[in-house]
Amino acid sequence: MYINIMATIIVAILVGVPMEEVMVKKDTEVTNTPRMRFSNKKEMMKYLREWQHRLFLDDWIIDAELVDELVDNDGNECWGLNNLEIVGRSSLIKLRKYNEDKDPRAVRKYCVEQTLVHELLHCIYNWLVKDGNNHDAVYFDTMDHQQLDKMADALLMAKYNIPFEFFLNKKD
Repeated sequence: MYINIMATIIVAILVGVPMEEVMVKKDTEVTNTPRMRFSNKKEMMKYLREWQHRLFLDDWIIDAELVDELVDNDGNECWGLNNLEIVGRSSLIKLRKYNEDKDPRAVRKYCVEQTLVHELLHCIYNWLVKDGNNHDAVYFDTMDHQQLDKMADALLMAKYNIPFEFFLNKKD
């Protein structure tokens, strides 16, 4: 079922959206790669509304915040959180600002647009809250989040026509 939803979304992006809507304009500059950082809330909300529409979440009330520090329910630092209310279709997404001094160079680039899409996908998929820290709960939660990351990567790759290697932090 979830694979069909994601396939529908990817097809809509690939064939159903005019090119001028795929490209995101900033002043006179045309951006054809994913947004790596948001400089302010206004810029973040522009991308949020675009992806909210692309993911067929127009009937949701969604807001977002950029924060300096972010930890999940287990006390682990994370890049994004989605506090959603399924019945009322509302969501507050928090995205952590990138900090050059704090965040060491990783194998994977930090891409805030990918994190935003991942958090929005929680509105469609993975509504379950991890029940405890036993092996099965941690494994299931990790595998679910890995699938959301794969879906977010695929959506950005389709939108911007980029290879997966775009997300790799290549050594100089």
